[in-house]
Amino acid sequence: MGGVAVQARILADHLSGLGHRVTVAYYATYRGYPELTGSLRRLSRGRGPKLRVSRGWSGQVMVAAGSWLPELEATYYTACPFWSPLIDLHDRHIAVGGTALIGAPLAVAGTPHLIWCASDMLGDRIDRIRSMAAPRRAYDRLIVRPMLSRIERRILAGCGRIATVSPYAASRIESVSPLADRTISHLPIPVDLKRFHPPPSLPKPGVIGFSGRMSDPRKNIRLLLDAVARADGQGAGVTALLAGDATPALKQEVVRRGLEHVVRFVGTLPPDELPSFYQNLDVFVVPSRQEGLLISGLEAAACGVPIVSTRCGGPECFVRDGETGFLADFDAPEIS
Repeated sequence: MGGVAVQARILADHLSGLGHRVTVAYYATYRGYPELTGSLRRLSRGRGPKLRVSRGWSGQVMVAAGSWLPELEATYYTACPFWSPLIDLHDRHIAVGGTALIGAPLAVAGTPHLIWCASDMLGDRIDRIRSMAAPRRAYDRLIVRPMLSRIERRILAGCGRIATVSPYAASRIESVSPLADRTISHLPIPVDLKRFHPPPSLPKPGVIGFSGRMSDPRKNIRLLLDAVARADGQGAGVTALLAGDATPALKQEVVRRGLEHVVRFVGTLPPDELPSFYQNLDVFVVPSRQEGLLISGLEAAACGVPIVSTRCGGPECFVRDGETGFLADFDAPEIS
């Protein structure tokens, strides 16, 4: 699961454990749930957005809500016929997401709520924007970004309270819109120390690890490959284990660089395999351009793994340079 999904599950399970009846409602994305969205293709066939109700995680009700014209992206956060009745059915509302945009339906409804987020809108999207083709980037600059910026400012000026996962995330949001008489709370993401703990014996030296969405440009995986190639070229005897959704292009990049003998893609690991993954690492590397906090880094640290991280925001809250790990610039020689 991605960071937001892990964050939401932790909160949902905690509230369920306290005896609350929890409904987890979320945007049905065009990529993940095309059959629920009111996409151009579906609209041409007279089919609009749909709602899907199921059970998940620890038995909570899960509601996937489709949107109109998801190809336009900004429409995820504009009018949708499903959110108003969902909001009315519940007494308390917490929006969990990468940015405050996740709270758009609650802000529009004027319903008091809490938003637990990790970044401002632009900080969360800037690397994805840079990776877009020129026509898409122009559309984003002229249409999507202005719309999302207006929605973000409206949410921050509304009736919700904001909690962020780190002081870095709070500073990013404050730079967009100071919250006047309201303060931003810090609510770090907890780690289960019964599951994530140091191993009984030291791991094999030279085993480097990464865990995350490698398809996300923010994760900056090519910088990690640069550092691994440099270390391998110097005879350091390293092995890199990369957990997550490796794209075909990234796998081809490893072959092109001749790194197949040192880089292993281990796939997306189920939650019960993550502790042993971290415990077998000598070093955990964070090559990201931007992170609100980084759950995988916290889990690795809980397993006693030193962390080498770029100065990308969130990890600077828990990586003590020279003590629990090292902070580096976006530079392969410095990381390696």
